[in-house]
Order: sequence, then structure tokens, then C-alpha cells
Amino acid sequence: MGEAERQLPPPLPKKRKPKLIEGAVGDSPSSDDEILELADEDIIPVEDAEELFEVDVDLTELSPEEIAKAETREKERKERQPLLDALAERGLSTESSLEVIAAYDPEMLKDKEFKGELEDVARSYGVRFERMGKAEQEKLAVMYLGMKNGRIEENKADIAEKLENGVMVQLVNQAFADIGAVKEGLEAAKADPEKLKGNLREAMATLGALSKRLPFDKPENEGIWTDIYNRFNEFRLEKKGSKGAGDVEKAFQDIFEEFSGFIEDDVVAYRMKHSPGASIEHVTADTYGRTKEEMEMLKRRNREAVVEAMKKMNEGPGVELKMLEELHLLNNKGIVPRQFSKMRENPDAVVTFGKRLGILGDDVKPLVGEMLDRANDLIDRDAVRGVSKLRYEIEAAQLHNDLLDMHPFGDRNGSTSLLFLELMMMRKGYEPSKEREPNYYKHLSRVVGYNPIAVAVVGHEQYKISKQEGYYEGKGMTDEKKQRYDKIMKMMAEFKKRQQKK
Repeated sequence: MGEAERQLPPPLPKKRKPKLIEGAVGDSPSSDDEILELADEDIIPVEDAEELFEVDVDLTELSPEEIAKAETREKERKERQPLLDALAERGLSTESSLEVIAAYDPEMLKDKEFKGELEDVARSYGVRFERMGKAEQEKLAVMYLGMKNGRIEENKADIAEKLENGVMVQLVNQAFADIGAVKEGLEAAKADPEKLKGNLREAMATLGALSKRLPFDKPENEGIWTDIYNRFNEFRLEKKGSKGAGDVEKAFQDIFEEFSGFIEDDVVAYRMKHSPGASIEHVTADTYGRTKEEMEMLKRRNREAVVEAMKKMNEGPGVELKMLEELHLLNNKGIVPRQFSKMRENPDAVVTFGKRLGILGDDVKPLVGEMLDRANDLIDRDAVRGVSKLRYEIEAAQLHNDLLDMHPFGDRNGSTSLLFLELMMMRKGYEPSKEREPNYYKHLSRVVGYNPIAVAVVGHEQYKISKQEGYYEGKGMTDEKKQRYDKIMKMMAEFKKRQQKK
């Protein structure tokens, strides 16, 4: 009998004993099943069963259109499978995954507006969308579209949250992969300093974008930030290792300078969070990978910038609060993060130096403003009636002490107070030198014209800082404010006693 003529056997009569296939194993019978005893003749040999149930499909009987449709369906199935897998990794059910994919059309990637949205999302993580593979682009597109659609209806919020997390995971992984590629090619790039700078710039830009998108102060980002810091640290160590390598060393220095905002605002702040009590100046220098020689060169450069700024400030009628912030910023560029060049504002933050308590954030600008009023009054009195050089130097030295005792900045108050004193003395003919004088008392003595009384006034302030517990009690410090500071001082003393007992 030919294949086309073969017929399947008719159904077995009711309650007729079925013939079993030799070696077949069926489901275990339940208590309701009828169990029949079978004789040897009721068992069909395996080879006969294969022939009985063999069914061939002759593709030649299908039309070209049907074959094309079948092939298209199979191709689409293969193309959709990675997308299904990606959605399943996010914890979506098969049904939800199919709904998300059904709303997606690969042709959407050709739409400029939609593609532009994807490029913006990728860019916010420091990833260039056009560099991603087609499969990765489609995964991102599917999750992004599902995330957007999931926000339309309240009951889809869970899907949207899972897909938003999926977008984040995919782009973070892509960003780290891109940075890893730069690191692997670093040695070869050193042969071409400009190429090296381009590669470093791309990697640092990606790290900067990740840090802005995923701030370190959010607990859920701690793991990612460990990776961000470790990747940055690899480049930092490469920079330190390039010491003396000429163009290579300069390439690292230039790029680190270019990304000083990311380094100071994010990396240094992250390290300070994990290193309480550490010197901000030391942490900043170490984060940049700077040597002692580099630090000294940086301070000399900053000194030159400060002197130029003071000469311009001296042309104006008086001294303003913004001048102090500018002097702090210029003098400490690359030494402490830029955020420290803004006067403190947090009313709850307690700052101590030596045995002294700095004024609280909400008192900083009012009290510093009052001190500057007195400074401008001194300048005006000297301009109108003339103040003796000796008296002017002593009054300016006391104003310097008041600023230092208030401690308005988070760090580097001593050098800023000395710059303020220089600015005041320029009204009496003092000429600041662009050469940096590392010795504090030599610098101070020159600023006040070697006036022994003025030097002694400043020296007394240094004594108070190291020996006398207390806080600024000058003009503007009301009795109500003093009660508040006394209470804080008492709390600090009790805390120290508990620590000593431990």
C-alpha cells in the first residue's frame, strides 16, 4: 500500500481491550479507570507502531505564499525570543511579556522621534545608543515602550516599575562595558596622546553621567557606586603611574582637570562619606592622584589667580560677601571640592576646629555680613578722615580674627581669613606678591607691615583656637543665640566624657 493510500485504523469498539505498544509507559491509572488484563497478542511490536503512526507532510503541496508565511513566522519567533527572555528576566509573566512585545514594532526604531527618546535615555547614562548592537537596541526599545505604556493605567504600575529597572540595569551594564573597553585599550592609546585624551574623556564622561543619574547618597545605588568608584580608581592609578611620562602624564592631568566637577562633587564626596574624620585636602589630593610636587605647583598657580582677583576687587568701594567666596574658590581650586567655597547654610550642622565651635549655618551670612559692615566702615573712615597705619593694621587684624572665629566655610578658613586681611591692607598700600609664602607667620607679618601689635592680635586668636573652648561672641551674637550655643557646647562636652569612658 502506498504512503498516500495508507489509512488509520477505525476507532476501537467500546470496552474493547486496547493494544499496547511494546515498551510504552502511560500515566498511572486512577481508581476510576478500568483495568484490563492483556494477553501477548494484544501488544503491538514497536516497529509496527512506528509504521502505523508515521505521518509525512509534503511541503511541495504548500503554495509559495504559505511557505513564505511559515518562514516569516519562524523568523519572527526567533527574533522575539530574546525580547521575551529579557522581559522574563525582569520578572514579568509570559502573558505580560507578550502584551508588551505585541505593542512593539521593529519599524519604530526608524521613527526619528522615538529613536531620539531612546538616544536621550541612553545618553543620560553616558551610553551612545548608536554604538549598541541591534539586539540590545531592540531590548531597550521594548522595555522603554512598555515602561511608558505601563504608566498610562494604574494597574500597570508594577510592570512599568519592573521595566524601568530593566532599562537602568541594561544601560548601566552597557556603560561599564564601554568603560572596560577603554581601559583595555589604554596601553595602546598611550602611543597617541590625543587619542588617549579622547578615550579618557569618553570614559570619564560616562562615569560622570552615571554618577548624576544614580547619586551615591541613595542607599539603592550603593552597589553601583562601588563599581563607579572602582572604575575611576583604575584611571587614577594609571595617572599616578604615568608620572614622568611627558605627554601621557599631561593627557591624564588635562582630562582630570576637565572633569574636576565630577571628581570633586561626586568621587571626593563619596570617599568622605566612607572616611569620616579624614582631611578633605588629603582626600582631594589622593583622589586626583597628585604628588607633593603637583600640589605645590597647583598652590602657586592658585596664588597667582588670587592676586589678580584681589587687584580687581581693590578697585571697588568696599568688601562684599561674594568676594570672600570668590577668594576661597580661587585659592582652593583643585585642593578642596568647589562646594566648600560656598558659605555654610545648614542650620543643624556642627563644625568644630581646635577647641572652638563654628557658628551655625543660619547665623553665617548675617554675622559675616555684620563683620563686613565694620570692615567697610574702617575703609570709609580711612578714606574720609584718615586712620593711622598702626591703628588700621590692628583693626584689620581683629576683623581677620572675627572671620576665623566664625569659621563660615566648611574647610580652609585660615587661608581665606588671611586673604581677607590682605584685601583690607591693600587699602593702605600693601602689594600682594604672586609668590606663595608657605610660612604662615612670615606671610602674616608682611601683610600687617611687621606691626608687632597686629601680629600679637592674630597670635592670640591662634592661642584661643588651640586652648580655649568657646565660640564667636562678637557683635550680632545675641543673648538668645548664646543660650543656643551654650547648650550645644554642653552636649559636646557630655559626648566627649562618654567617649573617654568607653
